Amino acid sequence: MSKIIVCDDSLFARKRISKFIEQCADEILHAVDGEDVLGKIEQENPDLIILDLLMPKVDGIGVLKALKERKNNIPVIVLSADIQSSTKEKVYELGADYFLNKPPSEAELVDKVNELLNAELR
Repeated sequence: MSKIIVCDDSLFARKRISKFIEQCADEILHAVDGEDVLGKIEQENPDLIILDLLMPKVDGIGVLKALKERKNNIPVIVLSADIQSSTKEKVYELGADYFLNKPPSEAELVDKVNELLNAELR
């Protein structure tokens, strides 16, 4: 059973992303900010996180730093409208598996989600 956490401060974005990936996961959980997702990671042990960068309280960079500090290897797909190469480099440096521009296409997101979930099963 695969479990995915979708973390974005926008309800619209969370619903849209969840609709895209509903066929990929047995369970989709929502988190409204970085603080929320860090708590859910501890409780739920997800197989994948889809993470926005710009959020209140703890942003996506803060979440990636916390995961790295905890030596947590949950696959992460970052979604952001920030297309600066320095931001992408930072995200990859902190352990993200993919960086997709917002809004992602359904095909691209589903492809990356399936790739990471299938890699987890090996």
